[in-house]
Amino acid sequence: MLPDTYYRWSKGCPVGELEAAAALLEKLGHFPIVESRPGHKTGELLIYCPTREEAELLLAQHGGEVNEVPPEAWLTKPEDANTAPIRIRDRFLVMTSVSPDPVEQARAAHPDRQVLWFPPGLAFGTGDHATTATCLRLLVDEADRLSSAPWSLLDLGSGSAILAITGHHLGAKPVTGVEFDPMALSASKEYAADNGATEIELIEADAIAWLGQKPTRRHDIVAANLYSGLLKEVFPLLKPWLAAEGRIIFSGVLAKELPATLGAALECGYRPLKTVIRGKWSAGLLKRSPV
Repeated sequence: MLPDTYYRWSKGCPVGELEAAAALLEKLGHFPIVESRPGHKTGELLIYCPTREEAELLLAQHGGEVNEVPPEAWLTKPEDANTAPIRIRDRFLVMTSVSPDPVEQARAAHPDRQVLWFPPGLAFGTGDHATTATCLRLLVDEADRLSSAPWSLLDLGSGSAILAITGHHLGAKPVTGVEFDPMALSASKEYAADNGATEIELIEADAIAWLGQKPTRRHDIVAANLYSGLLKEVFPLLKPWLAAEGRIIFSGVLAKELPATLGAALECGYRPLKTVIRGKWSAGLLKRSPV
């Protein structure tokens, strides 16, 4: 279970420097959240810590401020949380309600669809982010392409593990999720249990360090929900982990960073198959070119 109280470190930052600052914090082993508003020149970096000591250390190292955050402050209010289900092709409904009652009602009303339930919390990527739904649709399409043979999925920066859980229900085996934020990982394990996907393997690790070890297998699909700067570091490390003509589903890339991200992918021998821009965010599909 997650702690009753968190401690939030926060620091204001010019909008143009937010992504670079977040990437630096990731390299230091943190899980930063970036918040900004259209038209505003400054945004905010947030990190939720399970102990005051961890938050105070961030304060000493980087400045900013620390606040105690009880669960009712960061959980979505029940009256605001029951958003409309997100439809993923003709296969899934993704729901974020606090109560399981609407989920059971949806399952009864839609026996032809798999209903996935992600109660709102601190694990990000529950289907309502601008690119998460796109990634889910790309994953369904790829699963249909691979349905005639066994296939496997590696989910980097797994967050809520929504892609790993969906991959499990699409027939991927094995499924591995890698997430370095312990709070997100704890929540994702609960989500996996809630959605009948306890067979997936969820690992607490830094993606860069984890990819540096000797691969245990090559995966047909790698999902990478990472900042563009981190993706550029991950691309060359992925080849030993990716099947000969494997695919990469990427997201978490600002639209303005998409050309540079695709350029880095091309340099590493990946060919863009599809890109989707929604608002300021982008996602896409890459194919490993045959050697």
